[in-house]
Amino acid sequence: MFDVPSPAEFAIRATVVAVMLLIAFPIHEFSHALAAYRLGDGTAKLMGRLTLDPRAHFDPTGGVLLAITVLFAGFGLGWAKPTPYNPMNLRGGRWGEAIVSAAGPISNLVLAIAAAIPLRYIYATNMSIPLIAEFLDFFVFINLVRRSTGRRSCLRS
Repeated sequence: MFDVPSPAEFAIRATVVAVMLLIAFPIHEFSHALAAYRLGDGTAKLMGRLTLDPRAHFDPTGGVLLAITVLFAGFGLGWAKPTPYNPMNLRGGRWGEAIVSAAGPISNLVLAIAAAIPLRYIYATNMSIPLIAEFLDFFVFINLVRRSTGRRSCLRS
């Protein structure tokens, strides 16, 4: 189940963990917060979560679990703090909730595509930069395969 990666593989995985914690998780949670805000709910903004600052979205347990699973198991299992929103404030009824819920996974898809474009170029031109290619490949994989826990903090009135 757990493997001991080579030093190069360990460095790639550690970089992916850092990028996930510093870029992907904040973008994912910010996307939820922005969607809720644009649909009329200011809960996330009032709680300081309508930001790309990783500190606002970092969950210690989810971050440590992500680091352990990526570094030693080769897959990512972790989470950021769930973005709070009040579904009673959203315009659009159930569609509003669906939009807020879908915003995070859509941001993961966009990040995966953004990493896949240079990866495709590297493979198409047979460039010899294996560390970057492996990093991009793993980053695409993590963004597409990592599952959201589905936890949302709903503040009901």
